[in-house]
Amino acid sequence: MAATLSSSVTPPGVSYTATAADGYIPASSGGTVTIVFHFLVGFDSASGSLVADQIVDDGDAATEPPAPTRGGYEFTGWHLGTTSGALWNFATPITAPTTLVAGWTVQTELAATGADTSGLAGLAWLLLLTGAAAVTVRRRHPADRPK
Repeated sequence: MAATLSSSVTPPGVSYTATAADGYIPASSGGTVTIVFHFLVGFDSASGSLVADQIVDDGDAATEPPAPTRGGYEFTGWHLGTTSGALWNFATPITAPTTLVAGWTVQTELAATGADTSGLAGLAWLLLLTGAAAVTVRRRHPADRPK
C-alpha cells in the first residue's frame, strides 16, 4: 500500500503530493518516491461573472470553463496574463501557476449608440431613443404643421 504526503510550498499556487511505493515516507532504502506538483490556474473574468480557479497536475491541461458573462460585452476568449496576451489554447500543458484573463468586446448596440442596452437601464435608453425619433418624425409630418 502506498503512503501519500501532501503539502503547499512556495511560491503561492504550487503544491505537491509525494507517494512512496513501499508504503513509507520517507521511502525505505531502495524505495521510490513519486512527487507530483500541482499548479493553480486562476481565471480573472475582468469585471465579468465569477469563474472558479482550478488545481492542475504538472503537465496536464486546464479544463476550459464555461464562458463568463458581462452586461454590454461579448466574451472573446481567455488570454495569458493580460487581455492583450496570447489567446490561451486549453490543450497547453500547465507547468507553473497560471493566470488567464477574459477578453471582451463591446456589443454592437453599445458600440453604435454608446448606450448599454442590457437590462432595464438599456431598455429605458432604447425607449428614450425611439421616443426621440418618433417626436422628430412627428414634427416633420405635414399634418402636424401649423396653419
